Amino acid sequence: MTLYELMDLAQSISSRIDVQWGFFITIHLALLGGIIYVDRPLKKAEKLIGFAVYLLFAIFNFRVITTHQGLLEKIYTEIAGIPEVEGTGSGLVSHYQAAMTTGYADDIYLITLSVHLVSFLVVLVSFITDGPRKQ
Repeated sequence: MTLYELMDLAQSISSRIDVQWGFFITIHLALLGGIIYVDRPLKKAEKLIGFAVYLLFAIFNFRVITTHQGLLEKIYTEIAGIPEVEGTGSGLVSHYQAAMTTGYADDIYLITLSVHLVSFLVVLVSFITDGPRKQ
């Protein structure tokens, strides 16, 4: 693949990861908002069904995000293997590769796992502690 195709593909995958994180945040805001602001306590069946649906969503979301992150990492490796074009002086490939592989990129799987686990615990505690509101 050419550099242009690789960078276009990396941009597309990055956008898809952003969409998945957007889903993740939206679902949590809606779920926690619903638990907090519903005037009556949830019934056991509602809690079980809600938690089961949430669990399926969380697993699917985690798998999609980490799969896309793995693909992105492979694309970065491909980009890193492309030699600079002699005489251009732009250094675009090395600049892009350095920008994408520094910082948190090495720990992205651990970060994603941690965020999902903490969110899972928050939702679990919210379901368990949901009860009648004190007036």
